[in-house]
Parts: sequence; C-alpha cells; structure tokens
Amino acid sequence: MRTTPRDVQERRRVIDNTRRQLQLITPEKLQSKLDESRNLLAGWATKWSAVVSELLLPGGCTPEQAAEAMAVLEKVFGHLKDGENLQHRVNRIGENIDLFEKRVSRLMAATDPSLQSLSPDVAVTELHSRLVKAGKAETERETLEEQNLHDERVIAGYLGKAKRAEAIRDKLMELAHCNSGPQLEATIAASEQKAEKREEYERIAQGLIERNAAPDLRPVSYTHLDVYKRQAARPITIHRAASPRVDSPIGESRP
Repeated sequence: MRTTPRDVQERRRVIDNTRRQLQLITPEKLQSKLDESRNLLAGWATKWSAVVSELLLPGGCTPEQAAEAMAVLEKVFGHLKDGENLQHRVNRIGENIDLFEKRVSRLMAATDPSLQSLSPDVAVTELHSRLVKAGKAETERETLEEQNLHDERVIAGYLGKAKRAEAIRDKLMELAHCNSGPQLEATIAASEQKAEKREEYERIAQGLIERNAAPDLRPVSYTHLDVYKRQAARPITIHRAASPRVDSPIGESRP
C-alpha cells in the first residue's frame, strides 16, 4: 500500500505526543502507578483465593484452571440433579408398591380370609393357581356338557326308533291276531319255519323238474314233495319202460 504525505504527518504527530507524555512522567509517578497496580493486584488475589478455596482449588490456580474446574462441577451438579430425579422415581415406585400391597391385602380379605396371612406376592401366586385350575375345570365342564348333549340326542334318536318299533310290533300283533309279545315271537318263528320249508320244497321241485324234464310241477302237492324228500335219500333207479308220470302222485307207475 502506498504511503501518502498525510499518513507520514499523522505518524509523526503520534510519535511526538508519545515523547511528550514520556517526558512528563517522572520515576516517582511511575513508582506510584506501580504501587497502585500492585495493591489492586493483591486485593484481587485475596478475593480470588477466597473464591477458589470455596471450590476446593489451590490458591495459585489460574482463571483457565478455575474455568475447567467449573465445567467439571457443572457436569457433577447435572448428574446430581439426575440422581435426585431418579431417587424421586424410586421413592414413588416404593409408595406405589406399598399401596398395591395394601390393596392386595384388602382384596385377599374380601376374597378368601385364609389368604390374608400370606404375603402379597404369595397370595397373588395362589390366586393365579386357583384361576388356572378354575379355567381347566370350566373347560372340562363345557366338554362334559357337550358330551351330555350328544348323548341326549343319541338317546332321543333311540327312543324314537323304539317308539317306531313298538308301533310296528303293535301293527304286526294286530295283523297276526296276537295278544302278547311272546305269542307274536312264536308266530314269527313259525312263519320263518314255514318260509324255510317253502324254499326247500321249491328247491326239491326244481330238482324234480330237471330230472323228469317236465315244464311244470304245479300238479305235485307239497305232500308228494315231502314223500319224495324222504325217498331222495335212497338211490334212484330210472326205468325207461315205467317212468312215473309227472301229474300222478310220486311212487305210482304209469299203466
């Protein structure tokens, strides 16, 4: 930067003023000023020592060291504040626990006086165990009720079938002109035997048809078939000249 004549004149004026002031200051004035500064420094050092001693710092520590210590103290006070808050929460939790235990004790006394002598945690555990057992019992009860309903429906179905069977039995007794159940059973047994005989007669008649090459055995009575049944056990000898007639009783020869 280029220096102008005006800047040079301003510098010279400042230098001249400084020289005049130095010429006006005597050694006595300088000593007095020094003593005053020392007194001020000593008073400040006294106050500073009192302040740093309260902070448990050495009296000769510098302001920078005191500032670092103050920053550490601020963190410590912050942690103490957090600790107070946590302690307050712990106290509140303890109060809530005490209140809960009192309520549990009252509930135990109202629910089951025998549980009142137990501690709250043991009493709660016992109640929970009873609740689980009650739930299982309720589930079993519902299962049994469902089974009972199913059995009742099955029984009702069987009762309906029994009533229908009784109605059929009464109808059969009416048709068979029977007055009692044993009489009806005897009639049914006789009817079954008769049906079995009829089937056996028809089988024998079919055998006669095949042996005699006859188209029909309607003229042959069941009596004849019965006679033939008794003779069927013996060997049968067929003669060409004297074959029995189909329309004549068994055992007679055609003339």
